[in-house]
Amino acid sequence: MKDNNFKKQLDDYIAYFQSLFTFDSRKCREFEDINYITRYGIKVLGVLNNRYQKECMDEQSKSKVNLMVNSLKNQLKIFNFLSVYDALEAILNSLNYLKEHTVHARD
Repeated sequence: MKDNNFKKQLDDYIAYFQSLFTFDSRKCREFEDINYITRYGIKVLGVLNNRYQKECMDEQSKSKVNLMVNSLKNQLKIFNFLSVYDALEAILNSLNYLKEHTVHARD
C-alpha cells in the first residue's frame, strides 16, 4: 500500500479540522452552520475511504475500513450537534479513530 499518501492526507485533514477550533467563525458564515461542517466531515471521510480503497491491496482491510468509514459517516449524519465545536470534535474523533484503526487493518 502507498501508505505515505493516505497517512499524509489523513494527517492534513486532521490538522485542518483542528485549526477550525481556533477559527473565528464570525468571519466566515459557512463555519457557523453545523450542517455544513458535518456534511464536509462526511465528504472528507468518503474521500479518505476512496483513497484507502485505491491504495490498499488487501481485500480484508479494504472491507474492514469501508465498513468503519460508513459507520462513522452514519454516526455523523444522525448525531444532533449542539454547536459547531461539538460537530468538529465528532469529526476529529472519527478521523483519529480512522487513523488509529487503519494501521491495525493492514496488520
